Amino acid sequence: MKALKSFLLFIALATASVMCVKTLYDMRKESTVLSIPSISQLPIAATEALSLEFKSLTADYIMLHVLTFMGEKVIQEAKTTDTEWQVIHKALKTVIDLDPRATDPFILATTTLPWEAGMVEETNTLLLKVAEFRPDDYRPYFFLWYNYFHFLKDTNKASIYLQKSAAIKGSPTYLKPLAARMHLYSGQLEASLAYTHSVIETTTDESMRKYMMKRLDGLRAIYEIETAVRKFKEKFGSLPQYPQDLVASGVMKKLPRDPYGGKFFISKDGRVYTTSKLVNVKKEETKE
Repeated sequence: MKALKSFLLFIALATASVMCVKTLYDMRKESTVLSIPSISQLPIAATEALSLEFKSLTADYIMLHVLTFMGEKVIQEAKTTDTEWQVIHKALKTVIDLDPRATDPFILATTTLPWEAGMVEETNTLLLKVAEFRPDDYRPYFFLWYNYFHFLKDTNKASIYLQKSAAIKGSPTYLKPLAARMHLYSGQLEASLAYTHSVIETTTDESMRKYMMKRLDGLRAIYEIETAVRKFKEKFGSLPQYPQDLVASGVMKKLPRDPYGGKFFISKDGRVYTTSKLVNVKKEETKE
């Protein structure tokens, strides 16, 4: 009986290994530049078994490769493919499963996956696990608040997570008044600025800091133009049609630039947006 169980276990592991190898081969075939370790794409049980008692070391090894890959993307201002995002998400999930108290994995996940990969629900799942293992850290709930508020437009659920974040000892003092003003928000620019500032203060990775500073510059530019739009309406009784109208009317001396190379435009309700959507694009695309 024991021999039979061992044989069946061997067959199950062999089958899983073959499936994983095929999946990894397909991923590698689509993205030859992807250098993230294959062990990060295996089922977590297999990764834990291969890591033996060195789970944290394996997590650090995978995370180093993810950060290196993402850092190269930031430097090159290159677009990450859907396949690469899937691999990155699985790698970050593996790192968090191996070491849920680590900081860099959930910071990197929340600053990239929802924004550039559209993986909001996947990121929220990661953050909920991190929150369970970091009960004294306000940031997982803070990032959950932002994802529900900004991406999912679920103000009620967002308020719950913001209140949880604000209730944690040592959380920033501005969280409580921010929670109180949730129902007053007509837009999300203030939330985006608060979120970005928090990430910049938190991250220890220089490439990620540079990445977020660029986003902050873009948000500040939008804020500057939206402020000018309100002044224009107060002065002339109507909204400007184009951002250039703000300069022509003397409300602004000059328009700020979008650090991502996009063009600002004004919606019918006076909100300001940019064609870049504040995400990195390939250099060739910005020339079109």
